[in-house]
Amino acid sequence: MMRFCSCLTLTVLACVAPSAFSGGAPSDKPVYLPGGVAAPDGKIGYVANATGGIDAINLETGKLLWDTKEASRPLAVVRKQLVAWSAVPGKTNMIRISVLGEKGKRKLESDAVVFPDWVSVGLTHGRSLAAHADIDKGNLLLRWEAHAFYAGGAPPPPEVVRAAKKDASGMARINLESGKVEMLKATPPASPVLPKELGKVTSRQYWTGSNWETKPVVVGNILAALDQQVLPGGKQKLLLKRWDLKSGKALENVALLEGKELWPRVQPDGRIVFVHQALVKEQLPPGDYAWWIFSLETGRQMGKVPFDAGSQEMAVIGPRVFFVVPSAAKRPPGFPLAQPRALRALDLGTGKAIWERPIEPLRRLMPLP
Repeated sequence: MMRFCSCLTLTVLACVAPSAFSGGAPSDKPVYLPGGVAAPDGKIGYVANATGGIDAINLETGKLLWDTKEASRPLAVVRKQLVAWSAVPGKTNMIRISVLGEKGKRKLESDAVVFPDWVSVGLTHGRSLAAHADIDKGNLLLRWEAHAFYAGGAPPPPEVVRAAKKDASGMARINLESGKVEMLKATPPASPVLPKELGKVTSRQYWTGSNWETKPVVVGNILAALDQQVLPGGKQKLLLKRWDLKSGKALENVALLEGKELWPRVQPDGRIVFVHQALVKEQLPPGDYAWWIFSLETGRQMGKVPFDAGSQEMAVIGPRVFFVVPSAAKRPPGFPLAQPRALRALDLGTGKAIWERPIEPLRRLMPLP
């Protein structure tokens, strides 16, 4: 199967080691927000906007606080400052990291982060780039993985496909005080090393928003995995299995939900699991065409909100749940296949929509002839 369009995936990790830049306070950990990142207190969100910049929004009201074109992709919020990246004009394989202060004013711009010359940081046929940001000891750690592949029309000879295939990965370490960049080939693990007795733990399959996974999830001091039991009448019971990371001891299992065709989706930072019964609305009791929302650390149900088949990214922050959904906005010029999107906020307790505002469209390229 040929792949025709490029994708650029950026996931901000919510587990951050204490850093000199952030003062080392646990409250300085970044918070995952669909389409961007939130401040540690959950009051302000930063999202890529439709014009190539960044919007800072009040997460309670959805109102725009300020916008900036000094950078294009939010990565982390550290000591009330936004860390973000921007492309380097005329250089398809380079980015720079900026630290933005009040109202998006740039306080620091890093040296160039230079990927292999065949990598594209933008939307390009036959190229993909995934990057994951973290903060450690005053540095931004940008783990990255890039791929190149044949993206033409009719299948070419095998040697052409092989020649087009390229793969590379590594980590860029950017000092947030000086802007100095180090490109490292060896990348330390993003997750804690598990005790030997927990090394073979697997989970019932779950969706991450981009892949199906069976890996357990580390959240706080807990290793969490999903399990499923088959019940009479075609029903299922979804269980949460947990272990203490320090001792390796199993904790009491928690029954999350009973229903039919249970479909779990884990929030990218591993804190939350959303569960939906994958049936048509008419096959369910009133109110059960919904997402049930649970903490993966405790198993506690945090809320229940209406299911929207168009929902893409999703996350819980404080008393609200946020979804990226398709919108009716105009497509950006030059991208006929682009999908306009919006960030929607719902009350976690009642499931009622609070606000919605546009964010960066999901851009796709026309297939090559």
